[in-house]
Amino acid sequence: MAEKKETIAEGMGLNEEWALINRHRAEKILEENNTVSDALLSMAADLREEEFGGGIEISIYEKKLIMMGFHLAQLIMQKQQESVIGASLQALQTLQELRKNLDE
Repeated sequence: MAEKKETIAEGMGLNEEWALINRHRAEKILEENNTVSDALLSMAADLREEEFGGGIEISIYEKKLIMMGFHLAQLIMQKQQESVIGASLQALQTLQELRKNLDE
C-alpha cells in the first residue's frame, strides 16, 4: 500500500468533518448495541435514513459492502499488530545481545 497524504474520507470524496462526527457517533452506537453486527446495521440504517428518508431496508449489497469494510479493517489491524510484535521481538533480541556482551 502506497503512502498517501489525504485521509481515507478525503480519498473517498467525503468531508473530513463528517467523518470525525460520525466516528464519535459510531462509538456511541457500538456502546448501545450488544454485538458488532447490530452496531454496523444500526449505523447503516441511520445513514440510509439521513440520505434517502425512512422506510427503506438495508439491502444485501449494502450489508456486503459493510462486511468488506469490516474485513479490511481487521486485516489492517492484524498487519499493524504483526508489525509491532516484530519490532518488539527485534528490540528484545537486541537487548539480549547487549546483555550478553555486557556479561562477557
